[in-house]
Amino acid sequence: MFINWKLREINLKIVYYGPSLSGKTTSLQYIHSRTNPERRGELISLKTREDRTLYFDYMQFQMGAISGLKPRFNIYTVPGQVYYRGTRKLVLKGVDGLVFVADSQIRRLQENVEAIRDLNQDLRDLGYVPSEVPLILQCNKRDLPEIMPVHSLKEHLGLNGIQTFESVALDGIGVLDCLKSIVSSVVTRARGILIKVLDRRTNVINKKHQQGGNASLTFADILREMNEDGGFTRSVLATSEGLPIAAVPENPDSELASAMVALLQQVSAETQGHLGMAPVDEVTIRTEDRVHLVCRTIFSGDDWLSLCALVPANRAYRRASNKAVRRIRQVLES
Repeated sequence: MFINWKLREINLKIVYYGPSLSGKTTSLQYIHSRTNPERRGELISLKTREDRTLYFDYMQFQMGAISGLKPRFNIYTVPGQVYYRGTRKLVLKGVDGLVFVADSQIRRLQENVEAIRDLNQDLRDLGYVPSEVPLILQCNKRDLPEIMPVHSLKEHLGLNGIQTFESVALDGIGVLDCLKSIVSSVVTRARGILIKVLDRRTNVINKKHQQGGNASLTFADILREMNEDGGFTRSVLATSEGLPIAAVPENPDSELASAMVALLQQVSAETQGHLGMAPVDEVTIRTEDRVHLVCRTIFSGDDWLSLCALVPANRAYRRASNKAVRRIRQVLES
């Protein structure tokens, strides 16, 4: 999982793994051909002696944002031959979800077993707990004679309980259903990870707050008072990653927080890099109807928080926002 704060995207990596010639490449080619060209990248092929490593990325617009971030999926295949194990391990770095493409033919059982064994070992070598990585089983070549029953194949692979799809990749049967399932699993896990990150940061901040001897006052209280003093319609306090800590009204606006942090990061980088100026502590944008979006940076040690407020037309904002910044800084430094 990689977050591009400038583009407000969360990049999630899905790898199609399995023995050689099991249908990994065919599956990816079919997915690429059925994806809207405006949403997908180029299909890149790295040819080896007998197999290929493919890669492309695509943006899923129908899926909701993840903590204000648009999901972009990077999809890879890996070469199946044993002598490319080093390459497979490189491709697995940073993986967020797996599709194991098994060849359903009886004569390929041992190769399937060896491939799943290698996968688990590669994951452990890379520091993963295999059972914690989302995995979908795609039983391919179901149109051929002399194939194994799905339940038997799952048992031999040690994948009982894993969601499974039967497929005929050459015809596209079952391929998109498998993709949709792994995408859903990966997004669910990513949301959980981001929530834990937010909770962890919030707990640290709240702990600092309580240590300051003013536990009855919350960040939401500070925002609420700022809104009342300045007549602001909405405000958000967020981490430097763009994750909301507090918001008034109460529902955290992750889209606003993400946009706010991206704006501060971009302006700060440009002013420091091109003009040699000190880090930016305020950015203000005014719309045509004179509504202001005010973004303030609150530094705390090596980290920083962002305070954002929507200010109606003809409203002064400096006094109320300055007071809120001072109170938040006092809490962080106490």
